[in-house]
Amino acid sequence: MRIRITPPAGKSWDVEFGGGTMSIGRSPACALQIDDRSVSRKHAELFMGSDGRILVRDSESRYGVLINDQRIRGAAEFRSGDRLDIGGYLLHLINDSPTPIVMPALSRDGITRKIKNLPEAAPAPDPLAAIGQLAPSAENLRWFWVLFGVLGLLGTALLLLDYLNI
Repeated sequence: MRIRITPPAGKSWDVEFGGGTMSIGRSPACALQIDDRSVSRKHAELFMGSDGRILVRDSESRYGVLINDQRIRGAAEFRSGDRLDIGGYLLHLINDSPTPIVMPALSRDGITRKIKNLPEAAPAPDPLAAIGQLAPSAENLRWFWVLFGVLGLLGTALLLLDYLNI
C-alpha cells in the first residue's frame, strides 16, 4: 500500500505504508515530514484499524485535516481514491493489495475505542510481567558462575601457554 504525496508545486512522490502508525507533521520526528508553515509540528496520524481500514486522525492541528474537502474531527476513514489535504499537500491512498490487510487492534491512547464500528481493543500486555519471567533463578546463576570460572581458567591457561611460547 502506498501514499502518493503531491506538494502545492513540484513533483509527486510515493511513500510505502505497511500498517502501524505514520505521524505527519513539520517536526523531524514525524515519519512523514512536511516542511510548510501551515502544517503543525504534529499535524495528523495515519494508522490501520484492526479490520484493515486506513484511518487518519487530526492531532488537533490549527488548520485541520480535510478528506475530499471536508474537515474531519478526531479520526475518519481514508479510502483508496480519497484526497487527503494537509497544508496544501494532497495525499492519495494507492491500494496495491487485492485483499485488505488485517492488523491487530491498536490500543495506544484508546484510538480504536473512539472510532465508530471498530471492535474493542485488546488490553496491552503488562511489560513488567515479562521482567519476572526473565529474572534468573538461583540454579541458573550457579551455572553461570561455574561457566564463568571455567572460561576464566581456560583464558588464563591460554595466556600462560602463549607466554611460554608452547
